[in-house]
Amino acid sequence: MKLSAFCLWLTLLAIAPQLHASTAITINPATQNVPVGSHVQFDLAISGVNDGTTAALGSWDINLLFDPALLSFQSATFGNQLDVLGLGDVQSVFSPTAGTVNLYEIALDSVADLTSFQQNAFSLATLTFNAISGGTSAFDITVNALADANGTALTASVTSGNVTIAPAAVPAPAALWLFSSALAGYGLTGKRRRKREVA
Repeated sequence: MKLSAFCLWLTLLAIAPQLHASTAITINPATQNVPVGSHVQFDLAISGVNDGTTAALGSWDINLLFDPALLSFQSATFGNQLDVLGLGDVQSVFSPTAGTVNLYEIALDSVADLTSFQQNAFSLATLTFNAISGGTSAFDITVNALADANGTALTASVTSGNVTIAPAAVPAPAALWLFSSALAGYGLTGKRRRKREVA
């Protein structure tokens, strides 16, 4: 009985997602301040893989959530650490709903090549957004799947980011400038009239 319980425990341990406290997914830079009309760009980064404790990363599937009233998604450029030999990999980026970007990547390189050449901290992808309105938007990360080069599920800590967008300066109405000019002109005319009366 004790032997079968031990075997069951070993089996569950083998198929359970591997938790590595050092594996982390972050946004870099974590915070930004930009004006309306500018680009917001950051790296979706991972660290703590292929480090002797955790195997090389083999695949990932992540959702990034943001405020679509403040930002519009423009593009994503994947890193090269799941394609260490430059022979290609499987990549996808799409927006399933407003305010969500889904990205996934699957390495086609061998376990040996990923282990030999993959760095232990790198950018998964660089994302670019357009700032369309003033306010603060979080960039929240949801990990749908994360696996090492052997296909074993990984769990990583996640740190979200945010961007604060300064609203565009509101130009003074043209009528205000005209009114100000008229007042200044009236003041100068009155001053000249008083000088003539004194003379």
